[in-house]
Amino acid sequence: NAEYMGIRNSIETSMFRLCPLFNAVRPSSVSVKNTRSLSRLMSSDAAEATLYSASDRARQRKITYLLYGPGILLATGLGIWQTRRYKWKNEILELRQQRAFKEPTAITSGPLWSTSDSDIEYRPVSLTGTFLPEKQILTGPRAKGRGETVGYTVYTPFLLDDGTMVVVNRGWVPKPVMDKGTKLTCPQGKQTITGLIRFAEEPSQFAVPNDITSKVFSYLNLQDIATAIDAPNHEHASFAYIQQTDFSPARDLSKYPLAADKNDLLNLPLSPAHHMEYAITWYTLASCLGFVAYRRLRLFR
Repeated sequence: NAEYMGIRNSIETSMFRLCPLFNAVRPSSVSVKNTRSLSRLMSSDAAEATLYSASDRARQRKITYLLYGPGILLATGLGIWQTRRYKWKNEILELRQQRAFKEPTAITSGPLWSTSDSDIEYRPVSLTGTFLPEKQILTGPRAKGRGETVGYTVYTPFLLDDGTMVVVNRGWVPKPVMDKGTKLTCPQGKQTITGLIRFAEEPSQFAVPNDITSKVFSYLNLQDIATAIDAPNHEHASFAYIQQTDFSPARDLSKYPLAADKNDLLNLPLSPAHHMEYAITWYTLASCLGFVAYRRLRLFR
């Protein structure tokens, strides 16, 4: 025991001498040389309280609030944010499950939807018309899913017989395929397609603004695409788009772009389970910081 206490006292003395942080928070009433008193201080709250003056205890409480308060608030806030995203992702999956796999509603003329109707997303529809590949837009590059290959999403205008134009997400193509100069195929002539009504994504605050004159956008902005393709029904074309789907088990996976299948709809790039893991991590960190802060405040009460 005597040998252990000697080693401990030597370590504590070295820490106080070498580390400015320890010297900054060390109470003025505790001498560096008084390491034996400091050892007894650390082993008993009651003993420690007798070594600190009222001003020292007040200063230590302020330091505790400053050191631990922001971390606790930040970790708790991030935990709440991840919890909300967990609930939001579950709501998306539930809505897709309820709507996406029903029989599509045939639409032969515009308008395809009301711009005041916000409850149409993921409703399946079928359209008859003609693709306009010369006005095709790519968005990306970005990964299709977590840990997957980076690629582009292909958006092609689709013209109905009455002149109504709608933007169709025809699917995803890997970047290596585009880098090889592979020409994307596009069905010619009158086609009947099936898909889901979708709304545009919210851009990241770090997203690069789209260049309207370019054929490659950094993110999906229907206002920009409707302007780039010169849609006659600009208001409706910029309100929503069609995500083409292919639920056939025998579809050709070597033919790009690949339309969305069931797995694409039911597997998000970042699943709800991942958000719950992050939330638990942040809440655990906040709890640990809170416990340490509580011990310090109790020590210097």
